[in-house]
Amino acid sequence: MFFPVNCDDGNACTTQTCDPNIGCVYTPVTCDSGDPCTVSTCDPNNGCVHTPKDCSDGLVCTDDICDPATGECRNVVNLANCGPLTSCQTAECGFGRDCLITSNDDLCPVHPKAPACLLPLCTDAGACSYQDICGASHPQCNGCAECTCNANLNKCVKTCPS
Repeated sequence: MFFPVNCDDGNACTTQTCDPNIGCVYTPVTCDSGDPCTVSTCDPNNGCVHTPKDCSDGLVCTDDICDPATGECRNVVNLANCGPLTSCQTAECGFGRDCLITSNDDLCPVHPKAPACLLPLCTDAGACSYQDICGASHPQCNGCAECTCNANLNKCVKTCPS
């Protein structure tokens, strides 16, 4: 009398067969998904698990992409990831630096009404403002400390007594 052999090992990562000559045979399950952007593993309880390949370089300022044709990781600079920038701020990224935000007065436009007496400056908040450069040392002021920029005339105007 023959009794059926139970070869079930409870492992979802193997297929079980019974060979009449040698008994139970356990063959590993192939878990490869064929997608080079996934890491395929086998969980003994649940079977095949396909986890996306981690291409992160740890920088916010890059888009971390796995090329589906080759499985190669690419970290493409995307400065929009650094957040909104104000009118005189720029962002840099790369070489291990992440979202280096700097202010630059040269990014501010010249004042449309008084380019000769208002100097563009970045504020601490990164927005453009304009500084009145009229003062005693300005040539149009002739040593008068009470001299201000007149935007309508586009020049420094003395307000001190003569």
